[in-house]
Amino acid sequence: MSERIDVRRPKNGLAAVFKAIILAGAAGGLLDIFGAVIVYGPILHLTKSSLQIFQSVATGVLGAGAFDGGAATEFLGFTLHMFISFVAAAIYVFLGFAIPTLFRRPIIFGHVFGVIVYFVMTKIVVPLSAAPARTPPDLDQLLIAMSLNVFLFGVPIAIVAGRLLSPRADH
Repeated sequence: MSERIDVRRPKNGLAAVFKAIILAGAAGGLLDIFGAVIVYGPILHLTKSSLQIFQSVATGVLGAGAFDGGAATEFLGFTLHMFISFVAAAIYVFLGFAIPTLFRRPIIFGHVFGVIVYFVMTKIVVPLSAAPARTPPDLDQLLIAMSLNVFLFGVPIAIVAGRLLSPRADH
């Protein structure tokens, strides 16, 4: 018989929380960025190379000059993207302690989380950053971006966090 994990005191304490944040953030961040590289590159032909995907993230700090920075700004963009993923995972984990249903229903709440993160990033974070202004996406672009964020970012973060920290007895 498995013991129940009290979400207020996860098994192995802080180490379990840290592990959940790192693994959930890595899952969401890597799936999301590789999804973007594939969808916006070879499928939709919206970028000339994967380099531009990472550099577009770096524009949040460097502005349009990030596109002239080569591999250095590509690395910066990837690093910033992963940092944002770890922060998002930490937010989901700590919200899960306050609202344990988030851990027990990761598919449902992963969708919700993905949508919320999408709108926070596109309507608050990016406009406040150094990124150059962009034309608003048309409906197709919005649905593609939202789908990537939901299915390759929000849901993986929620599944990993829920799997590692859920209070269900079947662990």
